[in-house]
Amino acid sequence: MNKCPNCGTEYEGGFCPECGPEWLKKSCPNCGTRLPGSARFCNNCGYSFATSSLSASEKQGAALVWVKGHKKLVIILSLLLVAALVLAIALPVGLANRNNGTYYLYAYEQFNENEYYKLDGGKWTNAAGENGTYELNGDNITFYQNLFGSNMELASGTLKDGIITLSIAGMEMKYVKKSAVHVHEYKKWTVVTPSTCTVQGVEQSECKCGKTVTRPLPLAEHKLGAWQIDGEKHWKICTACKRAINNGRHSFHGNACSSCGLPAQGSTGLTFQKHGDGYIVTGLGNGKGPIIRIPARNGGLPVTAIWDEAFRGCDGLTNVVIPDSVTSIGTSAFEDCSRLSNIEIPNSVASIGDRAFEDCSGLKTVTIGSKVTSIGFRAFRGCSGLESVTIGNRVSDIEDRAFEACDKLKSVYYMGTSNKWMDIKISPFNSDLTTATRYYYSEEENYDGSHWHYDPATSLPMPWKKENQ
Repeated sequence: MNKCPNCGTEYEGGFCPECGPEWLKKSCPNCGTRLPGSARFCNNCGYSFATSSLSASEKQGAALVWVKGHKKLVIILSLLLVAALVLAIALPVGLANRNNGTYYLYAYEQFNENEYYKLDGGKWTNAAGENGTYELNGDNITFYQNLFGSNMELASGTLKDGIITLSIAGMEMKYVKKSAVHVHEYKKWTVVTPSTCTVQGVEQSECKCGKTVTRPLPLAEHKLGAWQIDGEKHWKICTACKRAINNGRHSFHGNACSSCGLPAQGSTGLTFQKHGDGYIVTGLGNGKGPIIRIPARNGGLPVTAIWDEAFRGCDGLTNVVIPDSVTSIGTSAFEDCSRLSNIEIPNSVASIGDRAFEDCSGLKTVTIGSKVTSIGFRAFRGCSGLESVTIGNRVSDIEDRAFEACDKLKSVYYMGTSNKWMDIKISPFNSDLTTATRYYYSEEENYDGSHWHYDPATSLPMPWKKENQ
């Protein structure tokens, strides 16, 4: 039987039926007065029940009582504490890893994959193989590079939403993660306006985002009829636009025009002179027409040379076909033939004489055969219309002023290598030749911009170029 210290009621069990569970068996350690469990001070002697005054066992007991009464709250608080610790560790790592990756130069809605920065946990590398460190301060980023033993600032800018914005040499440059922007894709193209042979058409495509773009179509091919030919020129008529297409002078390679196939007729009336075991051609004689073909044989013997001044001043001459029997071209042989449009010197010729083609102002293309070793003094001087020259790989000496005043000369097609070209003795006043774009022969495809081959369609020299170049 228990007696309530508050009201004196006797009772069985844990609590007084009159006062309830509020009254516990708590005594003042100073005077012994029985007090409620929630009392903070003794109402008899004023003793304070503050925590600091409790013994260790009393403190522990009080804590256990509180915990038992608040189990759910304790569990929730424990879980929140664990989550906070995990976030405190993982959040900085996650933010740093979020910025890792490759940032490509981005301009005109296009990624340049040859220019990039790669970030990886405070370190960077770029497309040039350079490397260094970087620091982030909010949205600000600064790149550093070790130069001469010191960590120098390389560039600074911002990094936000997967986009690095840098100011380099006064220009704003953007480097972007591919995941940070929408890249337009244009897969299906629809013709809006078809091309004709004179006006480019237009085609259109739409990205899945709704953006549309247009681009021009190549011109349609001309609808060409048969070759139209006269003694000097050839051309074709387009049946659609009625224009004359491929209009040009005959260019004889071998025994026929390389474009229209017109046979090179043997010329009559030329003058010859017996020389050793053969003949040399000495002049036009009674020969007529803008095109002449020097025969390979005369009187049953080979024609071996074109003599000095043989065709000098023949201003009506447009084309000359030289046979493979000829081994030399004399001094001033074709000087001042102002309408001569092209010349192909065969592989049999070993030397080109002084002034051989001087002042042939209408000459546009020259092919110098593979056996020619020397090009004489002023050989092509004053060929003001000359645009391209093909030079064989046995040439070892180009004499003074050989290509002087050839200011339209754009292309030199050399049959040898760049090293072999360096071995050629090129005398002074040949800058028009040496400053022209030079290509070196290659039978295999070589798209480095300095090699050429023969076009299978025309048998003429042309640089190796890809279709989209």
